[in-house]
Amino acid sequence: QAASAVASVLERVGRGLGTFSLAPCWDDVQPFYGLFVEEQEFDSLAAGEQFARLVDEELQRSNIEYAGKRSSARLGPVKLQNLPMGAWERWVSD
Repeated sequence: QAASAVASVLERVGRGLGTFSLAPCWDDVQPFYGLFVEEQEFDSLAAGEQFARLVDEELQRSNIEYAGKRSSARLGPVKLQNLPMGAWERWVSD
């Protein structure tokens, strides 16, 4: 469902995206899903954050359990997590 949500948003906004991961993240306040992408994927931080918001909205539309956890604040919104350029290549080769 995560890949489908990202693909749906990419189609809607008419752009591509290289390697990404949508993974659970825990912090001291509220767990959330991080959208991990290399920092050059978006022209600006604001554009990346807007994309993450759209992914979060799509996940809520397509998954009632996710929507319930978001509406009850058991999960925070999807957050952009920028990785340094070349991170995916280094990860695969290690």
